[in-house]
Amino acid sequence: MSDGAICFACIETNPEVLLVLEAQRRPGAAAAWYCGFNRAAFAGLHVRLDGKEIWTAPNLGGTSPNEPYHVVPISLRR
Repeated sequence: MSDGAICFACIETNPEVLLVLEAQRRPGAAAAWYCGFNRAAFAGLHVRLDGKEIWTAPNLGGTSPNEPYHVVPISLRR
């Protein structure tokens, strides 16, 4: 890897999608950017580039500890 970044796409202060960018230089080829996405929300998620959908995640109806994506709400208020 020659460079990279990690970013969140947020609605107000709620993170929705994690974007990982990485610049790679492979032998015999020009450097190129690669990207990956991961969810950080229950909502259905869609990422578009130049009008074309390049990643999607379905809406989650709820979670349990047995699911791959589970959220445990906590209150920071006393």
